Amino acid sequence: MDDKQAARKQRAVNSSMNPDVNTRTEGFIDDPNGDENEVIDEEELNKIKELKTLKNSYREAFTKLK
Repeated sequence: MDDKQAARKQRAVNSSMNPDVNTRTEGFIDDPNGDENEVIDEEELNKIKELKTLKNSYREAFTKLK
């Protein structure tokens, strides 16, 4: 999983140095390297779901704090 994270970070660094990045779209533009979708395994999917749950809990707690 660490290798996949390192690869993602490297792609993010490479794409952030790309002069085509538009701040208006917050960098969400088509990948100039191709139309290939990223495939994740079940462990990563579970981690993403866990983080989304934690994010929702945080937002609810923050809203109550306001």
